[in-house]
Amino acid sequence: MINFNKVLNFPCMVDFRVIVSNQPENEELVIKFFDEHFKLKVKTPIEKKASKKGNYVSLIIKVMVKSEEQMNEIYDLLAKEKYVKYVL
Repeated sequence: MINFNKVLNFPCMVDFRVIVSNQPENEELVIKFFDEHFKLKVKTPIEKKASKKGNYVSLIIKVMVKSEEQMNEIYDLLAKEKYVKYVL
């Protein structure tokens, strides 16, 4: 496992790539997740890319994280959300 404290200077801006099914409400759910769980403001506009068949969308979510612990907690909790396919 990578020790991010050695390669990142916290607090810092981090990009989370979130893969969700291609439904309009999913982008809003991801933004709401960051606000409700961590009181973090998502930098807009959000970069989006649809999958080849259009079933999924990749969202690049940029937020300022305070620590490696917070970053890891975001990955863990976000991956458990039912509307999220993958978090990278």
